[in-house]
This record gives sequence, C-alpha cells and structure tokens, in this order.
Amino acid sequence: GDSLCGWKMATEEAAHAEKIVGELRGDIIKFYELSKGSIEAIGLLFSEMAKQPLPPQVICQILGLDEETVKAAFEAGNPPVATQEQLIDAVQKSVDLEDTVDMYKPIFSRHIKRFQNAEEVMRELGPQMTEFHKKVGREREAAGSARAIACQQVIQGCMTCRLAPIGRAVSPTAPAGPPYGRTRPAHAPFRAARWGEVRVGHPDHRLVSCFPVLYAWWFVRPT
Repeated sequence: GDSLCGWKMATEEAAHAEKIVGELRGDIIKFYELSKGSIEAIGLLFSEMAKQPLPPQVICQILGLDEETVKAAFEAGNPPVATQEQLIDAVQKSVDLEDTVDMYKPIFSRHIKRFQNAEEVMRELGPQMTEFHKKVGREREAAGSARAIACQQVIQGCMTCRLAPIGRAVSPTAPAGPPYGRTRPAHAPFRAARWGEVRVGHPDHRLVSCFPVLYAWWFVRPT
C-alpha cells in the first residue's frame, strides 16, 4: 500500500542522489579543500542551491551540527568547521529525484572560482601587506596585524561580492514542490526554502560578504 510506495520512492531517491553525488564528487572535494570546511562558505553554497539565504541554524541542521556546540565554539573564538563527509552527506540528502548534475555543477564551479579569485587577489596583495607591516612600529604591531587581517577580510568579501554574486530572488509563482521532509525531515527547512515556500525579505539575496558576520552574530548574540 502507501508504505510500500513510500519505501520504493525513498529507495529511488537515495539511488539517484548517490549517482548525482558520485558525478559531483570531484567538485565537492575541491570546494571543501578551498573552503576548509567553513560553515559560512557552506552556508553560501546551500543558499544558492535554495535560491535564497538560509539562516545559520538551518545550515547547522543540514550538516548535522549541534547548534549549542557551534555557538560555544564561536564564543571561544574557534569557528567550527564541517568534515568532508558531512558536506558530502548534506549534498546527497538534499538531492531530489528530478534533479540533474547540471543543476549543481555550475553552482559548485562559481563557488570554487570565487575562492580561487580571492586567493589570487591575496597573493597579489601579499608584498603590499608585508611592506605595510614593516612600516608599523613594534608598539603598534599587534594593532596593525589586527587591522591587516580585517582589511584582508573586507577585500576578500568585496571581491567575493563583485566576482560571484550569490543567488537570485525566488519567483512568487515558484512551484511549491512535493511534500519534502516526508523521508528526510532534517532537510525540510532547506527544501522549503529551495521551492519558494519560505521567503526572506531581501531584494536580490546577495549576502556574500556579510555571511561571516551573520554567523558570528547569530551564535554569540545575547539570548
């Protein structure tokens, strides 16, 4: 009956997801190596898949991370990272039966290129940053280092926003899609956002450079 039909559909989806991830595995691993498992970077990736920004708690849920553990890590000044296996598993669980490799590959390519562009910019700025530090006195070296790091983050964020705007606004007529969460409830928030059932009031969803700030704020905000 219904249970047999549901089991068959779940089995087909699992096999299809495994096939898609198998074809994307090289891209997933390349993205992981460049991002070093940053949950901010993974948040940007999944937000583009969903076609709108996903809040930090949803990203933690997708990755199977405990929100309290993540919050404690942020408060301790050690932003947590996801493992390669967690990323692969999250992508696999997010694949739908009607999805194709062509729906995912361009997204991974853009995010990989974003990191490569940022690395190239930082390499070009390296000599200038070294010269900057030489001009800063010993008494101000610590403050200068902090400013240099902040400058790097701002520059990288700006390059990210310029070279790879993330996401597009979801059409008001976007299909509601099938009842996601039936067999994979942990990914229901991601699936709802992906199909336009959840709206985030942002004009074009280009939250690239502010995502790290959003994550840090979310986990250390006063409760």
